[in-house]
Amino acid sequence: GQAASSLHYAEKSTAIMMKIGFIFADAASHLATAQALHENGAHRKAARELAIANRMNLRMKSRIEYFRGLLTEAQFVFEDGKAESDSRGLKALRQAMQIGREEGYVNFSGWRPSVMSKLCAKALEHRIEPDYIRHLIRTRYLIPDASFAGSEEWPWPMKIYTLGRFGLVRDGTSLRLPKRGQGRIIELLKALIALGSREVDQALLIEALWQEAEGDKAHQAFRTTLHRLRKLLGKEEVISAHEGRVTLNPRHCWVDVWAFERRLGKDADMASMEKAIALYQGRFLENDFVAAWAMPLRERLHAKYLHCLSELGRRWETAEEWGKAATLYQRGLEVDPLVEEYYQRLMVCQQRRGHRAEAMSVYRRCREALRIHLEIVPSPETETIARTIKESGNPR
Repeated sequence: GQAASSLHYAEKSTAIMMKIGFIFADAASHLATAQALHENGAHRKAARELAIANRMNLRMKSRIEYFRGLLTEAQFVFEDGKAESDSRGLKALRQAMQIGREEGYVNFSGWRPSVMSKLCAKALEHRIEPDYIRHLIRTRYLIPDASFAGSEEWPWPMKIYTLGRFGLVRDGTSLRLPKRGQGRIIELLKALIALGSREVDQALLIEALWQEAEGDKAHQAFRTTLHRLRKLLGKEEVISAHEGRVTLNPRHCWVDVWAFERRLGKDADMASMEKAIALYQGRFLENDFVAAWAMPLRERLHAKYLHCLSELGRRWETAEEWGKAATLYQRGLEVDPLVEEYYQRLMVCQQRRGHRAEAMSVYRRCREALRIHLEIVPSPETETIARTIKESGNPR
């Protein structure tokens, strides 16, 4: 982390190695100098030093040093943040990871976990040598960079699914959930997620799950259940408890709720919104008895989902991608068949695609669903759209 000192010693090393004529160490010194220059913001000089190192590595036919050089090139390109250069970075990363897979590399001189985490994340994002990358991550216990922390692609020790279903996946294998007599273990995990996942007051957890128990017995039951939950999850680090507060550690596990909300962060683009919608397989703990502590999160997430789907659908309509918009609205109705807006927009999309009969079929579905479940009739807006379709117009 001491960029200026790093550059001083890298340049000193290069000068010594050039005098000695030890080409392997000379190439390594040029690479170190390139990295130090980059850290100090001298990007053009860094690129020149890197080019020298790579030429020397090719001349020596040193695969591990060329592997390092390619990784460094990819790092420089991605950190410079120029979109037009991204393909060059991906090419270098693809070459590097192919060499790494062929040679079985899991370490090298100058290994920096923070840099390798970002490069591994980029490789997973673009499906570059995914099996090798996951092996590398697991072998070196890499922690994902904050920008990639919500990704399901990372080989998390533990994945927790709560949207539409409840499931636990440990090291890639689905876990059998405890039997009914041990159900309180899973209830503790669900309550921890529902109450915020991080820095949750254990008093809130005890109140949620052990209301009937007296003070000491309730606290003992909580401690025993927490111990058993950690054992089930397989790693002590997954759940931390400190000074009466309990945290589900985002550095050691992935939760679909976290990933969903991260995708819908500020200024979410269409790709992020599509990924969020794909994650939302149903309401939070949909198949569970509706406990009071689960309701606020359930309602908040569902509202976010409905807003996201409507926003993305409108964007597809603006782009006149009627088929994509229709697929989106249909998915929304599968999750929540009582949102009249989705029927309206689906009718419009089908009409725009020239599917007049399908559009009227959607109208009839809407009318039936509202009658059976809510005992109401479609709104005037829905009736107007249907009447326009019957008259073969183009509703907007």
